[in-house]
Amino acid sequence: MAVLGSKSPIKSIQRGSSSVSLNGTASITISAVDMAKSFLLVSTRSGSHSGNLSSSAADGQAGGAVTCSGAITGTTTVVLYAGNISLASTIRSGTPTANWEVVEYV
Repeated sequence: MAVLGSKSPIKSIQRGSSSVSLNGTASITISAVDMAKSFLLVSTRSGSHSGNLSSSAADGQAGGAVTCSGAITGTTTVVLYAGNISLASTIRSGTPTANWEVVEYV
């Protein structure tokens, strides 16, 4: 909780978006961070054939989706991963776009 007149506990925030090949990875170079004081947030951008679980009421089958995750793998590197979740015979395709944000605390 922030107190009026106090400094922010956040040192830096870096943001971006990147396409990630289905079942692949994307490596992103960022400004140097202290890995012990940083974390990564990743979300899958809508409209990129990803992030949507679908179902077909007609045949009672669940569909599939593409999901993205990531990791800070070095002081200047973030790696994003895209994988397919297949809950039935339906497999999603396309190149998902991942939005990412690295937050570093003081």
